[in-house]
Amino acid sequence: MDQIRDQDEDMATQIQDLMFVFENLIEVDDQGIQKLLRDVPQDVLQRALKGADEGLKEKISTTCQNVLLI
Repeated sequence: MDQIRDQDEDMATQIQDLMFVFENLIEVDDQGIQKLLRDVPQDVLQRALKGADEGLKEKISTTCQNVLLI
């Protein structure tokens, strides 16, 4: 991304605006989070959440608890 930014800052900004990053998961609905919980190995999810925003951790935790109740 830095190389693109060095060549064309506007293009780098456009690409970055279109990228889906881990922090975007806060915007995913509960069904999407449930699918994520089923498809992503537990150890991978735990590592990914270590540096995550508290709001995202709470969303994943709450959805996980709801899945276990079903």
